[in-house]
Amino acid sequence: MIESLEAAFRRAVHERATLARERLRPSVRPIVASEDGTRPFPLATCILVENSDRKFVVTASHVLDASHKYALFVIGTAGTVPLQIRGKLIQTAFPVTGDRRHDKVDLGFWEIDSTAAQQLG
Repeated sequence: MIESLEAAFRRAVHERATLARERLRPSVRPIVASEDGTRPFPLATCILVENSDRKFVVTASHVLDASHKYALFVIGTAGTVPLQIRGKLIQTAFPVTGDRRHDKVDLGFWEIDSTAAQQLG
């Protein structure tokens, strides 16, 4: 079957997106926030990444900005306890405008140790 370049491109993108979704799905986790330690509400998602034996929770920087107002928790797999995001957070620089909406990269991460990674399942 002969297909147009555009159709071949769409098919290739679809195939790669499907494969990426299947491979990454176990690493995508919800982040919830709580103002007083009770009544958590969904805030965002993150992805768990490992690189050279270092483990990271990666999300948008504007999500981590909420840690100034709320306690943030990463939800693990079934049967695990939510893991509170604490400690050193690495984020893209705050824009000169003072408005995170102008942050074109908007990337933040939190390095976790092996124990924390196990807690997430």
